[in-house]
Amino acid sequence: MVYLGGCCIVYTHLGKRPAQALQRAGHIPDGAKATLRHIASAFRKRRLMVSPVGDLLDYLVVRDRIEADPRQNRILFRPDGIRYRRLDRAALQGMKFSFKADGFALETLQVATPDGPLDCTPVVEKPQEEQQAAVFSLEFQR
Repeated sequence: MVYLGGCCIVYTHLGKRPAQALQRAGHIPDGAKATLRHIASAFRKRRLMVSPVGDLLDYLVVRDRIEADPRQNRILFRPDGIRYRRLDRAALQGMKFSFKADGFALETLQVATPDGPLDCTPVVEKPQEEQQAAVFSLEFQR
């Protein structure tokens, strides 16, 4: 899923021990611990996003309406008209979007919504792997 850029919503309840494990010192099964450690490691390496469900859904609404046009050297954030009637810095706070750098001139990049420009500085990301294409991100700090 990480390779394909997909997403999923995972729920786990760690507070209740199954009856057959009442005598065990810890109530979280070893397999679950290993999986949670793997997720934590991928998160620290910035390979995946961990967030509350509402934040993920808001992110997807915004992400799926972005228009990135290297010919016009512009990235346009369009509201969906349902969750967001307008997009501004406040609506985008805490969100980060990454783009392939091919064709963009980052020093003159225009970042905007239909209501006007957004003040946002692109940041070139360090490649995760040797063969990875150049990527830049737009991050809207909280």
